[in-house]
Amino acid sequence: MLKKILSLSILSFVLVVLSGCSFEPPKLGSAKLGGDEGSSDQSSFGVKTEAGSIWRSDDGGKTFVPKITVDEKRKITKADVLNISFLLRDDARAQTEEIRRVPNIYIGTVEDMIFKTSDGAEIWEPINFPPDKVYSFVASRRSIDRMYATGVVAKRGKIFRTIDGGSTWQDMYSEPGTETTIVSLAEHPMDVNLLYAGTSTGTVVLSRDGGDTWKNVGTAVNGPITGIVFDAKDKNIVYLLAVNAKVYTSEDAGDTWLDLDYVRAEERKKNPKAPVGVATPSVGIVSLVADPYISGTLYIGTKAGLFRSRDFGKTLEKLNIIESAEKFPIRAFAVNPKNSQEIVFVAGRTFYKSVNAGDTWSVTMLGIDRDVSVIEYDPLYPEVLYLGLRKMK
Repeated sequence: MLKKILSLSILSFVLVVLSGCSFEPPKLGSAKLGGDEGSSDQSSFGVKTEAGSIWRSDDGGKTFVPKITVDEKRKITKADVLNISFLLRDDARAQTEEIRRVPNIYIGTVEDMIFKTSDGAEIWEPINFPPDKVYSFVASRRSIDRMYATGVVAKRGKIFRTIDGGSTWQDMYSEPGTETTIVSLAEHPMDVNLLYAGTSTGTVVLSRDGGDTWKNVGTAVNGPITGIVFDAKDKNIVYLLAVNAKVYTSEDAGDTWLDLDYVRAEERKKNPKAPVGVATPSVGIVSLVADPYISGTLYIGTKAGLFRSRDFGKTLEKLNIIESAEKFPIRAFAVNPKNSQEIVFVAGRTFYKSVNAGDTWSVTMLGIDRDVSVIEYDPLYPEVLYLGLRKMK
C-alpha cells in the first residue's frame, strides 16, 4: 500500500512539473524572432501575458486573443508590426445572400516579411518581398493583387509595387542617397491612382498614376514623415505627421503645406476674440488620425494626452482621457468606421474605448508583451478589432 501511494505521489509531481513547461514551436522569420520566449505571467487576477504580434477582439474590445499561426511549426510571435491593411473582396454571392464576408488582411512587419490572411487571422501566409526591412505597406483598393511597400535595398530607400499578389515586385521609386528611408506611404481613399510617400528627412512625393511617375510636393515640410491621412469628404485636404514635431495640412492636395501652429496663429489674427482651444502640441506628437466620416475632424496622439480638432486644425481641444493614460505615448488610435462616436486607443498595456466621443471610457487590460503600434477596425464588422505589436525604441 505504501509503495502504491509513493508511486502516485511521484506521478502527480511529474504531471505538475510538466504542466508548467512551454513547448513553443520555432519562431518565424529573422533571427530577431528567435531567442528565449519567456514564460507566461499569470497574475492573481487572471491576466495572462502571451507572446504574439497580432491580437484580435470579437467583442468590441472587451477581450483580445493572439492570432499568430502560420502553420503547425511557425507562429508570428516577435515580428514588429508596422501597419494592418484590409482589402474587401467583391463577393457577389456573399452580398446577395448576406453571407458573412471576411476581408483579406495584410500586415507589414519591420524585418519579417509581409503576411496575408483570408480567414480573419486564423492562418497567416507569408508574402515574398525583396528588401530586408519594410517601412510601410498598402493593400491597394484598385485590385486584389495590387500592393505597394517601401523598403531599403543596398542602403537606399525605395517604393515597390506588385500587381500579382506579391509573386513579383517592381521598383517604382528610389531615393538618390543612402541615408534616407521612405517611412510612410498612403493611397488616397477617394482615388486609387493617388499615392503619397514621406521620407525620413521630410521629403514628400506624390504619384497621380498609381506609382508610374512621381512629383515632389513637400518643400515646406521638416522632419520624418511617419503619418499621412486624408479628410473624410474633401479630396484636396491632406495631413502629414512629422513625428515628435508638427502636424502639417494642405488644402490643395499637397502642392502647398502649412503647419498647424501657423494655421492657428492666422486664425487668431482674423478673430482675436474667438476661442482657439488649447495650445497646439509641439513636442511628442506620435499619432495622427482623421475621422473617416466627419470632415474636418482630426485626432492627435501625443506623449502627454489626446487632442481633437473639429475644424481642420484651426482649434484644438484636449480630450478628458483617464489621467494615468497620459503618462504613456498614444501611438495607436482608431475611430469606428461606422460610428464616429466610438473611438479607441491603447496607452501602455491597456485598451481604452469610448462610445460617446471621449466623454467616458471603458478599460480593458491587455496580456501583451510589447507596445501596441497600430489598432484597426474590421471595415465590415466593427465589433472586430485588431492590434499590431511592436517593440518601440
